Amino acid sequence: MNKWTKGLLASAISGMAGGVINAFAAIGISPESFNLKPGLGFHHVLYITAVGAAASGVIFVAGYLQKSPLPQ
Repeated sequence: MNKWTKGLLASAISGMAGGVINAFAAIGISPESFNLKPGLGFHHVLYITAVGAAASGVIFVAGYLQKSPLPQ
């Protein structure tokens, strides 16, 4: 794996970690809607984690591509 690919992968992982942090913030802000107990709120946590991770990952990858365009 070359340096550019490793950088792209690292930026995606960093962005996705930000999405996970957003889910924990949602639990702190609205524990009645977002909680880790099985049942009503757990699927909301999974959903907000997935959406936040995907969106943040795309933004971080776009930022990486802006600094380091596709190699020749």
